[in-house]
Amino acid sequence: MYTVGIGYERVVSNHFSGQILLNNYGYDGRSTDGNAECLTAIIPEVKYYINTTDSLSSSFYRAVFIEMLRKKHLPSGESFDSREREGKQIRPGVLLGKDWQLSQRWHLETYAGVKYRFVWEKVVYDAQQTVTYTTTQYQK
Repeated sequence: MYTVGIGYERVVSNHFSGQILLNNYGYDGRSTDGNAECLTAIIPEVKYYINTTDSLSSSFYRAVFIEMLRKKHLPSGESFDSREREGKQIRPGVLLGKDWQLSQRWHLETYAGVKYRFVWEKVVYDAQQTVTYTTTQYQK
């Protein structure tokens, strides 16, 4: 399992900030007859800080975001699901969080929230036959 990401947050006003995050995560179990999955996401987010006095650090915040995701699933060996899948997802959501300033440059954030997931996925059974379907589901 792995995750790699890079992000940037910019304070816009006394109570607002904007953030963009590029994240790549997944796992590769093909060496042990498992499957592999790779997900790449771009996540823009707008935060509203509550009860700010001197600075935004050490404040509670509310945020809205849209996670735009590309997913690739590769089967291998004795994997239960032997179909190759590609998909795109859009996941809008809201968060309630807290920001703690650890030093001049480092912060720690904790948050909880909900998001809704829209999924478009293409399933490939073999080279000649493909099936496309759309699902929508709710996720906490």
